[in-house]
Amino acid sequence: MSNLQKFLAIILALGAIFGAVWRFDSCKVAKAEFKAYVADTDVFKLETYRRALQQRIWDIKREFPNTYQNMREYLNLLDELRALDVKISAHYQKKGKP
Repeated sequence: MSNLQKFLAIILALGAIFGAVWRFDSCKVAKAEFKAYVADTDVFKLETYRRALQQRIWDIKREFPNTYQNMREYLNLLDELRALDVKISAHYQKKGKP
C-alpha cells in the first residue's frame, strides 16, 4: 500500500467519523424544546385523566340521580377533579410566562 493510498484511507476514515459526529449532533433535540414537549405531554395526560374523572361523575349522577350527593365515591371524585383543575391551570399560567 503506497503512502498516497494510506493518506486517502485516513482522510476517508476521518471524514466518516466527523460526518457521523455532525449527523448525531444535528439530530439532537434542544433541551428547552424537550422540556416543553415533556410539559405538554404531562398536561395532556392530566387532561385525559380529568376527562375520565368527569365522565365517571356524570355516570354516577345518571345512575343514582337521587342519592349521588352523599356517595363517598362521588365526593372523592369531585375532590380529585378540583385538584387536577388546579394542576392544569397552573401549567397554563406558567406557560405564558418566560
